Amino acid sequence: MVSIVRAAEYFDTTSPWKDVADRSRFGIPGFVSDVSRLLIQLIEEALPRLREDVDKLLASCIRDLDSLPPPLANDPQIEVLERVNAFCDVFKSFVNGSHEDKRLAQRN
Repeated sequence: MVSIVRAAEYFDTTSPWKDVADRSRFGIPGFVSDVSRLLIQLIEEALPRLREDVDKLLASCIRDLDSLPPPLANDPQIEVLERVNAFCDVFKSFVNGSHEDKRLAQRN
């Protein structure tokens, strides 16, 4: 409160400010009011671009999440073992000629 009184005294007694008719911008309350208006104006101008940028980033994140493989249904060790076994079964079927694609067995 003391600083507001001191600022008012300064602008009331110091040239060239003491001779200015519109004193609404002088002192701490005037400064706060002007800066607040400027800040609101800058925020209003920047918000559409910020929203657009956030929407683009969100869409990119969603695409990245959608491209991830599904989470493992089992314990990771069991999942790896099942995949290795499935690969071995398919590989055996190629080697034995029981797979629908017989080219490997025919060539060898």
